[in-house]
Amino acid sequence: MISRRINSLSSSRDAFDAAKGYYGDALSQSGYPNNSMEYTPDEGSTRKSRRTRKRKILWFNPPFSTTVETQVSHKFLCLIDKHFPRTHKLHKIINRNTVKVSYSCMANVEAVIKSHNKKLLQKRNEQVQTTTRDTGCNCRVKESCPMNGKCLTKAVVYKATLDTGSQSFSYIGMTEGTFKKRFNGHESSFRLEKYKGATKLSEKIWSLKERGQDYRVSWSIVRRGHPYRNGQKNCDLCTSEKLEILLRSHDPNLLNSRSEMLAKCRHKRKFLL
Repeated sequence: MISRRINSLSSSRDAFDAAKGYYGDALSQSGYPNNSMEYTPDEGSTRKSRRTRKRKILWFNPPFSTTVETQVSHKFLCLIDKHFPRTHKLHKIINRNTVKVSYSCMANVEAVIKSHNKKLLQKRNEQVQTTTRDTGCNCRVKESCPMNGKCLTKAVVYKATLDTGSQSFSYIGMTEGTFKKRFNGHESSFRLEKYKGATKLSEKIWSLKERGQDYRVSWSIVRRGHPYRNGQKNCDLCTSEKLEILLRSHDPNLLNSRSEMLAKCRHKRKFLL
């Protein structure tokens, strides 16, 4: 017993030998002359540790709020004492030792709103990736595609360049659907006189036709966005179109009018009751 104790307290053989003489003399004076103590470094570490059993505790976590003056935890523990006294058959399971109270600091309103917005933005970004990617072209003659093989791209802000040889005019537009569908609408306004005033671009082309002047229209994608979703404050497509018009407002050959900057979003109408 003494040897095991010294082994557990000694960090090395030198420390064991230094303490061995003192304990050996004490054992001899106590009537134990034949005591043999040897240094065994692993003896102290091989001793079995006492098994600890975890208690099964049921936690009650009420949300914490500085505006609540009621002592919720105190009243809850009083209810435990009242309804599960020592004489109750469930007292061994439900008592103050097995049921504990701890306030839960839940997320405030700001954190909840930020988390909710983050989820919506993540879904919206996924929708942007799916709706704004290049979806190809279904033109019969690929060489005549107005957007160089990207006419089926959705939710875009596009630019039309009207070249008359001596002058070059630009027009900014946007579409929620595919560009090809919007392009067909422009072509109808160029071809049919009843749609002459559909856009500023069609008005300019008809004025060139009346003067017998040749022209050429080329198309390009300026910016991509996502269509309006119910609940959003602003429409990304309409805002992007107005931004592109504003950036080119110093250009005297820009066909867009200033009134387009004040136009309301047309994509919100389908969500109205």
